Amino acid sequence: MEDGCSSETQRNCSESGEIYYDTSDKRIFALPGWNIGCSVVETILQSTLECFYDRLWILRKQAVSDVILSFKT
Repeated sequence: MEDGCSSETQRNCSESGEIYYDTSDKRIFALPGWNIGCSVVETILQSTLECFYDRLWILRKQAVSDVILSFKT
């Protein structure tokens, strides 16, 4: 985790969820309300999942996904 928190010493470490282009550090967009935890359960417990209820975020994600897929085919 970037803030120095370690999953080895603390269960509740988390960082904001983001989508990156391939394996580069180029961020495509952030996931509002999505916090990546040390485990799948901690991720869900620490997240509000608000991005899945935001129509504009979903439309924007779909548009970006379509562009990325069109470049790969």
